[in-house]
Amino acid sequence: MSPKRALFAVGLVVLLSSILIAQVVITSTVVGTVTDPQGATVPGARVTLKNVDTGVQWTASTNSEGNYQFPNLIAGHYTVDVVKDGFSSANSTAIPLENGTTQRMNIALKVGGTPAISTGQLHSILNGFAVS
Repeated sequence: MSPKRALFAVGLVVLLSSILIAQVVITSTVVGTVTDPQGATVPGARVTLKNVDTGVQWTASTNSEGNYQFPNLIAGHYTVDVVKDGFSSANSTAIPLENGTTQRMNIALKVGGTPAISTGQLHSILNGFAVS
């Protein structure tokens, strides 16, 4: 191989290596378990994760074991909100998430709360109490 070709090959390898390194994105994950006051897991709870820094949010449901997971997240500050019928909603404080880490945010729900009703349902209820 001629010296020019060898130099070209080395330069090409260095260039391609630097491009590949620039493509690496390190992401993080938030995981957790939702439980009731007795410590039993709560399947089917709606979990909303919000990046406080960007305002972007994601929603998932807990699985049959009460677990949830939000993978492929960027570093930032996140909150978790959980809603399930028969329980009061729960909200976490913002926690920092660093690149390449997994942060566990377990949430314990309290029994109670009122189910959400739509404006139309509210009008129907109020019309039933109308006094003439």
